[in-house]
Amino acid sequence: MYKYFLALKYLLRRPINLLGAIGVTIAVWAFVLTISVFSGFITQVRDQIRGEQPELSLIADSVSESPESYSSVVERLLDPDPDIAAHAPRILFHGLLYFEEGVNKPGFVHSAEFSTLSSNYFTVAGIDFDQEVTVTGIHDWLLKARDTLRVEKDAKPFEVTQKRSQRDLGGRGLPGLLIGDLRTAGLRPMALRGDQVVLMSARQVDGKVKVVERHFALTGSYRSQHHDPEVSTAFVDIEELRSVFGHDLAQHDSVDVFSEISIALKPGVDMNVVRDRLNAGVAELGIKAKVLSWEDRNARFLGAVEHERSLMTLVMFAFMVVATFLIFATVSMMVARKTRDIGILSALGGTRSGVTMLFLTCGGAISIGGTLFGIAAGCLSVVKLNTFNLWLNATFGLQLFPFEIFGLSQIPYVLDPVVITQIGLGTIATALLFSLLPALRAARLDPVQALRYE
Repeated sequence: MYKYFLALKYLLRRPINLLGAIGVTIAVWAFVLTISVFSGFITQVRDQIRGEQPELSLIADSVSESPESYSSVVERLLDPDPDIAAHAPRILFHGLLYFEEGVNKPGFVHSAEFSTLSSNYFTVAGIDFDQEVTVTGIHDWLLKARDTLRVEKDAKPFEVTQKRSQRDLGGRGLPGLLIGDLRTAGLRPMALRGDQVVLMSARQVDGKVKVVERHFALTGSYRSQHHDPEVSTAFVDIEELRSVFGHDLAQHDSVDVFSEISIALKPGVDMNVVRDRLNAGVAELGIKAKVLSWEDRNARFLGAVEHERSLMTLVMFAFMVVATFLIFATVSMMVARKTRDIGILSALGGTRSGVTMLFLTCGGAISIGGTLFGIAAGCLSVVKLNTFNLWLNATFGLQLFPFEIFGLSQIPYVLDPVVITQIGLGTIATALLFSLLPALRAARLDPVQALRYE
């Protein structure tokens, strides 16, 4: 018991021991705060991407050359698979969209020349809405749009209801188009339902470049909470884009072409297993396509974010090691100041293991105290981070987390008990390792030399 009594005495009588505890507290606080925010950001981004994309996508090699038929692929490959819950065709087309009565607001975005918000370039996705709602969250996106462009729950999203949009173009009224809320808010005047939109693009036909021009009417907007697709993707009815590739629904020899098929799986199914099985079926049936999961399609971005978290973890670990080095310095100073006490203790029968445990207990107590305070401070800071960020923005115009870059409404975080426990145990273990060195040096002191120490 003597070693614990002496350890408590040494700790209480030397206020400088607080220096080591404060260093550990700051390191653990920063570690918990950083990892929690990074984990929350990654979770939020994955949820956003997953909500915007289906679990699996069958991507065709070409829409124009030897196109695959959607109904044929469904009949031969998708319907026989017992793990597929739903599927929907898509055609992706790229071009420039122009509002006939709207231009970008001056200063709507910073550095406009580099921003997608100031560009007319769009990915135009042709979808079958009734099928699309079974594989993505597009129905919820429409209900989240701003009031003037919100598509009502039971309304048809591509149905043009404004009289001004029913011009006679090619013997029929204008087809409908949906764009993201972020893009409609950046127009002057503010975009309204019925505004005319012109799609300009080009495609290669028989070795020649053919200009594509299509006129649409804005029928609504959507809010997906996923920044990049929302500012650069417009939705139209899939038949409008099929006609661009020469497969008009009115023609008897038209093919229900697609550029990709969105696939939703039944609950509890391993998407990687289904992906591999479908790819094997694609090869066996000679279908010119490839099946990818949503993680495969975003592997580079998700990998980059994970890599950033790994680098940040490494940096914070180095910071923690530097902080725990203060404990090494503190315990080393304690050994130097208590050399004579060590000699007396050894002369009275104290063992080397007892002396080692004495100073190891001092280092452990400092690290445990600092770790507990650091974890508490880190968790409290994470919970109050959004409140502090709002106050900082309102008072000084500063932001800890740029919402407009990531399209998030608040700073995301995840307080993972397992990760926090690992941080705490890792900190204590590192501190004990640093404390062990001066403790062993104290245990090897010659009692006679220690008693003569002044």
